[in-house]
Amino acid sequence: MSEAEVETIFGGPEGNYQDRPVGINVPRHPGRGLHRKVWIGNDGAALVYFDKANRVGHVHFAPALDRDESFLGTVRRLLRL
Repeated sequence: MSEAEVETIFGGPEGNYQDRPVGINVPRHPGRGLHRKVWIGNDGAALVYFDKANRVGHVHFAPALDRDESFLGTVRRLLRL
């Protein structure tokens, strides 16, 4: 998939589209030879890594963190309890 096709899916170029501040844990870079573009929204961030030909090489979604959530609440949510 090309970068233009990814922008069509997301509705625009990379950028921060949040209307409220949320925390996001961004993972490590998946490897050499890839460059990253990030689309950030209220639900999290889509990290799309492109190769030298500007074709998608790797994709990751980092969900938004609820800063008001307690530690126990986080554990319950992750375990789906």
